[in-house]
Amino acid sequence: ICKLKAAQWKSDRDATAEKWTLKDILAAVENNEDNQGCTEAPHYNLEPNVYMIPLLHLLIGFVNKVLQELVEWLDIECEQISQLELDLRDQVQFSQAMCENAKSERDEFAYTSKSEKADLKQVAKDCKKALKKKGQNCPNIEERASLKQKLQDSEANIKAITNELKEKTKESSDWFNQYDSDKAKV
Repeated sequence: ICKLKAAQWKSDRDATAEKWTLKDILAAVENNEDNQGCTEAPHYNLEPNVYMIPLLHLLIGFVNKVLQELVEWLDIECEQISQLELDLRDQVQFSQAMCENAKSERDEFAYTSKSEKADLKQVAKDCKKALKKKGQNCPNIEERASLKQKLQDSEANIKAITNELKEKTKESSDWFNQYDSDKAKV
């Protein structure tokens, strides 16, 4: 294990660097220096050259990179797909992701606001019932004004929730239309 950061050794494979020693790791942790991810002393007093590389993580990264390069090579060299079509493919993937995201947000909002909207409707119903029961001749003007304000607030909140749901539905629909349009171009 060396003292280079990942960006340094990835960009310059021939770079040489000072190796980490157990003493360096302990000093970095103790002094809270640039510790390359070492946040506590090692569990075992072994020099870093004894550590095993996590091959699965290493292979996943290599395989992903090789697969990405292979797909790009196949598209450009073998299938000779134009840059325009490659860009359109990327646009289709982006539109699809945005469509799914907008739909998910809309569904989540609809689910979470459903009970809130039902509670507000019940409050509005109770206020209307109380106002009707007390009638116009309610001796306590403040109580009547309070009930009217509560009713207005409930109705305004219901309207706001309904409008936000409509807006999220429209956004979801717009992204779905964009996705269909992009898909048709490819």
